[in-house]
Amino acid sequence: MEVIQLQKYICIAVLIFGLVIIGIQCGILYKSGKAWGMNSTRSVGFTLVIVSGLFLITAGYSQEQISPMIGLLGTTAGYLLGKTETEK
Repeated sequence: MEVIQLQKYICIAVLIFGLVIIGIQCGILYKSGKAWGMNSTRSVGFTLVIVSGLFLITAGYSQEQISPMIGLLGTTAGYLLGKTETEK
């Protein structure tokens, strides 16, 4: 099997894995009966950030190509995890 073929399969597997995890998260939130809130957005958003980073790594981009995107994903994750709601 060629390396490029294997790389394609791994990239597709990472994307399918991310979709399955997000589907499970949304299913759990739907079954709980709670409204979609900031914590729901944080959990799904953080999962998207992790899956995006894994996809970029498995896609075979070089360090020079991937560094700006990893920085942006890190900024997004910091915003999602650092933002707090004020209670009234």
